[in-house]
Amino acid sequence: MGPLPPNINYTTFSDTSWVLYGRGEGVVEFRDKVVSLGEAILDSWALVAFSEVQFGLAYIFYQGGALEDPVIVVFAFILCITGLLGPFLVLLRWWTPSLVRISGKTMSIHQPHRWRQPVREFKTVDIAHLQTSVGNKGFHSLYSHGVWLKDGRKICFLRARDAPEARWVLLRMEEAVGRREALLNLEMHRAQRGKFI
Repeated sequence: MGPLPPNINYTTFSDTSWVLYGRGEGVVEFRDKVVSLGEAILDSWALVAFSEVQFGLAYIFYQGGALEDPVIVVFAFILCITGLLGPFLVLLRWWTPSLVRISGKTMSIHQPHRWRQPVREFKTVDIAHLQTSVGNKGFHSLYSHGVWLKDGRKICFLRARDAPEARWVLLRMEEAVGRREALLNLEMHRAQRGKFI
């Protein structure tokens, strides 16, 4: 993703945050912290441990000869598939960082792992919604944040460590594109409409 620009001061939600937030002259940036594979494993140690437990249980079923029962075979298969999910998510965190830059009236999303279109750029007036996956049943992605454009495109990016960080990043992003007040009014309107339904 390249070196950090020297004129932007970065901050995070907490010491363990995965997203860096920076402001400079006319520029706001959000970027995933660049980590080594070892750091990604240490950050997600509980996920890796949970995966190892699942593989261990599947191995115990195999060694115990319980795989003659079709129900146990299906259960062991599910344990192996979900056990693969932990290392997969750790590899994604390490291999797929994002950089979001909001400058003037333009938002650009740089994801170097995308071989077809690593940089996507659009005007902030073309944004229909900024969303986070936290508490959102309609958001299906391995990323934590997304922008929905008026032309129907959906672009997902950044990975937050937890729900409070994801909400904090979304708030900062809404402020950066100048949509915070409009979104607050929309949420207030939805809440009032819900009272009468």
